Amino acid sequence: MKIQFRIAGPSAPPYVQEWYDNQPDFNRALTLTFTAETFHIDAGLARALFIRGQVTDRSTGLPLQGIDVAASDGTVPCCVNLGNAQTDAGGNYALPVRAGTYRVWFGDGDAYLPLFWNDQTSPEQATPVVVTGDVGGINARLMPTVAVHGRVTDELTHAGVGNIHVFAHDAAVGCCPFRTLSGTLTGPDGTYTLMAPKGVAVKLQFWIGPDSPLYIGEWYDDRPGFDQAVVRTFNAETSNVDAALAPAVVIHGTVTDEVTHTGIGGIGVNANDANEPCCVFINGIQTAGDGSYSLTVPKGRPIRIFFGTFGPNPPAYLSEWYDDKPYFDVADTRTFTAEAFHIDAALTPAVHLRGMVTDEATRVGIGPISIQAVDPAVSCCPFRNLGGGQTNPDGTYDILVAKGHPLKLQFFVWRPDDPLYISEWYDNQPDFGPATIVTYSADAELNIALAAAVVVDGKVTDQDTHDPIGRISIQSVDAAAPCCVALTYAETMADGTYRLLVPRGHAVKIHYFVWRADDPPYLDEWDHDQPTFELAATHTFAASATIDAALAHAFVISGTVTDRSTGLPIAMIQIGVSDGTMPCCLGVAAGITDGAGNYAVRVRAGTYRVWIGDDTLRRYAAEFYDRRSDPAAADLVVVTTNRLGINAQLLPLTP
Repeated sequence: MKIQFRIAGPSAPPYVQEWYDNQPDFNRALTLTFTAETFHIDAGLARALFIRGQVTDRSTGLPLQGIDVAASDGTVPCCVNLGNAQTDAGGNYALPVRAGTYRVWFGDGDAYLPLFWNDQTSPEQATPVVVTGDVGGINARLMPTVAVHGRVTDELTHAGVGNIHVFAHDAAVGCCPFRTLSGTLTGPDGTYTLMAPKGVAVKLQFWIGPDSPLYIGEWYDDRPGFDQAVVRTFNAETSNVDAALAPAVVIHGTVTDEVTHTGIGGIGVNANDANEPCCVFINGIQTAGDGSYSLTVPKGRPIRIFFGTFGPNPPAYLSEWYDDKPYFDVADTRTFTAEAFHIDAALTPAVHLRGMVTDEATRVGIGPISIQAVDPAVSCCPFRNLGGGQTNPDGTYDILVAKGHPLKLQFFVWRPDDPLYISEWYDNQPDFGPATIVTYSADAELNIALAAAVVVDGKVTDQDTHDPIGRISIQSVDAAAPCCVALTYAETMADGTYRLLVPRGHAVKIHYFVWRADDPPYLDEWDHDQPTFELAATHTFAASATIDAALAHAFVISGTVTDRSTGLPIAMIQIGVSDGTMPCCLGVAAGITDGAGNYAVRVRAGTYRVWIGDDTLRRYAAEFYDRRSDPAAADLVVVTTNRLGINAQLLPLTP
């Protein structure tokens, strides 16, 4: 047996209770076994100091009688109980303790939600009470409860699922940690009763614990996370607050360093719904010290798996998607119907790049400015991402970039509420091509100054029908330089509207154009319906402005360019279209072949020469359509409708 010397009742003497032999709690008390009458089982009690306060109903303000108050040791993990008291008719209590640091807890079964002082729901967040003498004012306002009933089932079989944790979290306090107000477990038939705070907005979580069966947890009502969860406020007993959970399987893998092949701990592994746009989180886990993980994923549902760093001091590695993909959109989709192994990842080691992004005129820090590091060997689009992040509000940043790998760095804005600045590539370059290549083998610092911008917006329509046109490209071009130094770029939405950032106080010209093979069939033009850069209006914007454009419908000349020897398609071949009614060569349109050798240029109705050449890379002999070297002998292309199949087979040049 264990013996307690307990102080209880309103008229108890002012001493601190203890267990034999001078121990503070049951676990540390000495175990005694008596086989005969025994004497001198004594105790020397310490005179008490008192923690005092009042407990009231949060809704009514009335005092609460019979509320239990407990003091536990605040210097060790919860909860080593060192003293107890109970409130009187006035809600007052006096809790005897020794000098020390305590957590003070208030509770009353199911009628009120228990709390730690001051208004904390968990021991980890409890405010400590330091006692060196009597302490007053340790009050509590408890929340009355109402019963919430429901049932958790398997979403496929509809059978009840037991041992699922159900939590009510304060809807006003997000992660992390959540402010958990109450919790319970489902019974074997899946039913539960949760004592929820009356009149308080909550979000309900159906959580899978270590002791739970294999299911995917969720938030009410069938939501993947706290932010998406439906808010409920219960003012009376409520039934039918149900959940149907997806059955799950476990996948296993190891995350390693792609260079050393050693395991990496502390890497987040997340399963995201492959049927939704990025990124609908389903479940996640963190790798162990050896890089291994076991993640519960929905059975039979397509997912995409993310391996990433998180937290204040993450391991220095670049995030990626399975299987070695840079983005959600290109990640491999996996569907698991049974336990699976070797779902591995090898991450790229990284270094920290730190610095500050400022206004080039005022030198004040600006944020958020997005930053990306990309592979110089892979041009747009998409780039091959090798790190990135964004600046803080004061302009400072700390991002991870690939260690020892050549990089090009872009500092850019893209969200409507981002600060108004002109994006640029390091070092002060307008686009990817001329950007400076850098390589970092250790942590480094890089500061950038951006030019302030203003917004030019407007609407692009068909000049005949006045219908809006989407997917029209718009660029601001430096008016002070020969044609054409592009400064900024935008694209129209489906309703024809656009939003273009242009350098504040810098002379520019505005160009409307199409360039992709599947862009809408319209002719390029410059601001104020001008056909060329030279004739376009020049603007110097000190404030936001609106400029609309009406484009002429075009016909398309398209075809495929191949190698005459091998028949393989050729990328990066220039296409020049000139007026076939005039001596050569008055250019009217141009294009370039894509990776499949295809091109498409847009022209008005008319007669044209089509030139196909390789002036940039000089791999092939140029010619006019159709296999003509002399423009005067070129087969003319008469356009009264779209002209498809204007193909070319080029002869390779001899090295």
